[in-house]
Amino acid sequence: MMRPDDELCLCFHVTRRKVEQYLRTQRPAVASQLSECYGAGTGCGWCRPFLKRLHQQILGEAGDAGEESGTGGVTEGGREEAREQADFPEPDRYAQAREAYRESLRQSPNLQASESGNGPTASPERP
Repeated sequence: MMRPDDELCLCFHVTRRKVEQYLRTQRPAVASQLSECYGAGTGCGWCRPFLKRLHQQILGEAGDAGEESGTGGVTEGGREEAREQADFPEPDRYAQAREAYRESLRQSPNLQASESGNGPTASPERP
């Protein structure tokens, strides 16, 4: 499992701890706003699905219930649970999979990360 000080965004060396802290303090409305966290997700695009997953697990699922209690849906127990639920690969496997992803982009320049965050999909040629 990925530990808090392991890099989540390998392009910009943003750790999982930094992303989680940003989520707790800034409470971005959408996952794409995590780009304001040291540029996370703005490089090769590999980490975007993982950023979206963390955003949903830390802010999305607990959002409504916590509003009444004043915690914004994030409790200490909820954060630990979200960390465990975020089924991230070990750092070595994560880095290897990212490298394979980047290599596939180099071999097929018309592949781009999909909006759904499920990896690369073919996109139409641009004029």
